[in-house]
Amino acid sequence: MGATAIGRATRANAQNASAFGLVAQAGPFATALGSNSQAGFNAVAVGAGAQAVDLSTAIGSDAQALVPNAVALGQGSIANQSGTVAVGDAGSGVFRRIVDVAPAATGTDAINLNQLLSFITGNNSFALPPPSATGAGSTAIAAGAVASGDYAVALGQASVATGNSSTALGRSAMATGDFATAVGQGAAAIGVNSVAIGQGAQALATNSVAIGSGTIADQPNTVSVGGRRLTDLAPGISSSDAATVGQMTRTTSRLSGGIAAAAALGGAVVPDPGRTFVGASGAAYNGQGGLAFGLVHHLDGSGLVLSGGVAIGTSGSQPIGRVAVGWLF
Repeated sequence: MGATAIGRATRANAQNASAFGLVAQAGPFATALGSNSQAGFNAVAVGAGAQAVDLSTAIGSDAQALVPNAVALGQGSIANQSGTVAVGDAGSGVFRRIVDVAPAATGTDAINLNQLLSFITGNNSFALPPPSATGAGSTAIAAGAVASGDYAVALGQASVATGNSSTALGRSAMATGDFATAVGQGAAAIGVNSVAIGQGAQALATNSVAIGSGTIADQPNTVSVGGRRLTDLAPGISSSDAATVGQMTRTTSRLSGGIAAAAALGGAVVPDPGRTFVGASGAAYNGQGGLAFGLVHHLDGSGLVLSGGVAIGTSGSQPIGRVAVGWLF
């Protein structure tokens, strides 16, 4: 209803969708303009290969707005954080200047270079404003520190604690989520109940934890250490504990020993009627061995065959047993 599609293989099969260009695709209330452009719900994608997920905007060939409420401007720009505007792609080394910026007038405006230079003193240091603690029960210590959340603490030059009961510790540290904690130069704790520890660490999602310089935790209820190894861990005890490599190695060895033991149980020989067969056999799997002992008895004057066996694997695997009944005819 109210959809427009112009171009070969173009799709605008949702309400108020508009798609223009080869293979362009537009979702509900969205606009996709350019070959291979894609726009999700209430999104705008302009340019060949531009991609905009729900509620986002991508303008420029191959520009990508990958999360809701993001904006990507310029060829190849990538916006992968919600609530941001990207004019390049740091991962590919694409950076752009924003020029002709008017002087900032309010607290959330971007400043231009002239304004920034006006803060530089003769010894090439910054003359920041005094600390500001405007939240109820808040504390701000050091030049430029801001604690605007209730019971917030900002400690360090230009540190910011805007979330209620948040803590920002370190130069330019930022804690904007309620009950968030940021420790380290440039650390940012954005999500509610989030924790960022380390220079430039970012905890972006609710209840997330980022530990280590440059670490990013962008999924809720997760702990990220930035691809680092966790060493000197105690062995896990409960079902929700982290396991060590040693525990996993021992478990793998026991499993392999159990498989070898099971393999060794096979291969029994059926004796003549009235006779009993006793045998032993072995097997190996994944560097582990198994040893089995078995017994087979063929009842005299009958086709009934009774058998049983027991096996044990190496590396402390539990013994296994087998019983069987068969009939020869």
